[in-house]
Amino acid sequence: MLRQCLQHIDSPQAQAHAILFVAKFLGRAALVSFVSAVPATHCPALFQSLLFEVVGRTINPAGGAVGLIWIGNSASQRLTWCSAAAVDE
Repeated sequence: MLRQCLQHIDSPQAQAHAILFVAKFLGRAALVSFVSAVPATHCPALFQSLLFEVVGRTINPAGGAVGLIWIGNSASQRLTWCSAAAVDE
């Protein structure tokens, strides 16, 4: 079920890090619930959205990804950098 969500992440190690990061933040049951609630064709986009939100909440707990984009360009650049770091490790 989660394997199809990770198409946009190249290495297996980066996939493992991304799943662990999202699952620790949201909880394993919530992650599986989110993924199982959408059609398989939407799973990669859903997982990427959840990953962005988790990174955003880590940096800005009140606003998340939308809050980072709202407060300005430098925060948006940090979100891009942090999400890239989360999937590239």
